[in-house]
Amino acid sequence: ATILADENEDWFTSLQILTEMNYPITIANKSLKKYCDITNVPMIQSCVDDINDIKAFQLQYLCRAESKQLLYNANELRSQLLFINEEFSMDMAYNVIDGYCASILSAKAYGDKPSFECEAIATSALSSFYIQVFKNEERAHRLNLQVIQLAESITEYAHTTYYSKPWYQSARQAIEEYREKKAAYDIARVQKERESKLLILKPKLDEINKVMKKFESAAFQSIALLQHIYEAHPPKVEHTKPPDTIDDRDIHSLSKLVQKAVIHYYPDKNKDYGIEWYVLCDEIVKELNGLQSRLKDP
Repeated sequence: ATILADENEDWFTSLQILTEMNYPITIANKSLKKYCDITNVPMIQSCVDDINDIKAFQLQYLCRAESKQLLYNANELRSQLLFINEEFSMDMAYNVIDGYCASILSAKAYGDKPSFECEAIATSALSSFYIQVFKNEERAHRLNLQVIQLAESITEYAHTTYYSKPWYQSARQAIEEYREKKAAYDIARVQKERESKLLILKPKLDEINKVMKKFESAAFQSIALLQHIYEAHPPKVEHTKPPDTIDDRDIHSLSKLVQKAVIHYYPDKNKDYGIEWYVLCDEIVKELNGLQSRLKDP
């Protein structure tokens, strides 16, 4: 009956049944303890083990039911805050957050067998509240990542997938929207500051052009550019450099070195080092790609 109530999200009935289990479990424990003190019959010990298993079952589902009750209360308070009250109350908003956090903690309360599903549902609700009320996208994004991690934990430990569940779909969609918005913001920011950064980088870019203009062939220009950029502007994503001697006749190996340099200086991999470095990497990759085309089709 407890499992059925839990599956039907009937936390009220589940709590009633689990609470009613306290008295018979207590009586059974006392009776068995009395017999254990005067006899050492294996059957008695087996009964003790069975009672302990029942107690563990009770505690596990009690945590789930209490987590669902706290989630329900937080959702009710949220609805009152947003749709019923005439004035917005910041104190009530923080009470909603406290309610979701309490639901999350309750889901974790049962030792080494936490309810990942209950924790994920409450975490997803908390994330949407941070977006809806506080417009805190960073905090909401971190919570949504936790939801996805919890879903993976469910799959690993329970061998059950929840990918079709609303809470998982909501978290996945929010993460994709956040990343798209972040990427669009980064592109717009770079475009806005690109011209000013190019002026600052002009001496460095002129030096790159000067190094390449010393030679006419794509092979020699590639070697010169590789040696210069790795010496003057070493990659930040990976500390490496090309061989000291490069054979200009081995076009295949040279092309691979150029391609590796493209990976090292690829702008999207260098976003965390400032816009100036990002723009410099973008200009370097343009030169490398141009040389790569010429090496393949001299």
